[in-house]
Amino acid sequence: MYDLRYNVKENSKVVEIDNYSSVVQTAQADDLSGRYSFIPTTRVLDVLKAEGWTPANVRESRTLRDETRGFQKHAIRLRNPGIKIENTKDNLFPEIILTNSHNGLASFQIMAGIFRQICSNGLCVADSMFQVHRIRHMGYTNDKVLEAVYSVIKSLPAITGKVGEFQSIQLNAEEKQVFAESILDIVFDAETWEKGKTPGTTPDRHNTASMLMLPRRSEDREDNLWNVYNRAQEKIIKQGVTVISENPRYRVGNKTREVKAIDRDIKLNKALWLLTERMAELKK
Repeated sequence: MYDLRYNVKENSKVVEIDNYSSVVQTAQADDLSGRYSFIPTTRVLDVLKAEGWTPANVRESRTLRDETRGFQKHAIRLRNPGIKIENTKDNLFPEIILTNSHNGLASFQIMAGIFRQICSNGLCVADSMFQVHRIRHMGYTNDKVLEAVYSVIKSLPAITGKVGEFQSIQLNAEEKQVFAESILDIVFDAETWEKGKTPGTTPDRHNTASMLMLPRRSEDREDNLWNVYNRAQEKIIKQGVTVISENPRYRVGNKTREVKAIDRDIKLNKALWLLTERMAELKK
């Protein structure tokens, strides 16, 4: 048994690494050639554990084939109890996000994230703020992992400053609407807004964006850029978004589902962060 646990206070669960076969995998997939260099994910976790970083959340890509189970892509979010982002308005904790697979389709990737304790948001910092470290299995060394860890720690002042900047920017109703409609372009295809077959069934960007911006908790009621970004991120990633018709009392189709696919989660998170950076630049 690989003994590595982390008590996730926000949901009272304990991350049991042994429950994730791809994380504790000890061999490469059978169909890979001898040229593939297998590096167990637990080896990287050992390096991170020595630096105080322990898993807080684990995801595995869904697979329907027995022969691929245990080798698929997985993502691990790690936190260090001794490191916190100083912020007067939110409880924020930096994260290291580690992704890997044992099917030859992905290298190790290490990137920076933020955990917001108020709403359990797992945010990914875009590449514009933090350079993603890609570590190939061939030529892997523990020193490369340590280099990535120190890079995350080194980036914290810039990330902290960016969060503070977002919190200081107030959005009026028009700016909030424009921001929300830009987010919809990230989530939905253009076909989503095609005219309905019967009156009242045509999807409406304005009404959908307005619904996206509604706060769920009192802590997020202030219309600063950080809050509206978090409102959208939480709904898109965890709750789903409902497309509203031209008659604001009706929805069109079903609510989008919680984003569970690893690649889409990271892609959407980074796109949202980048869009927020662009909005901040326009407000300067």
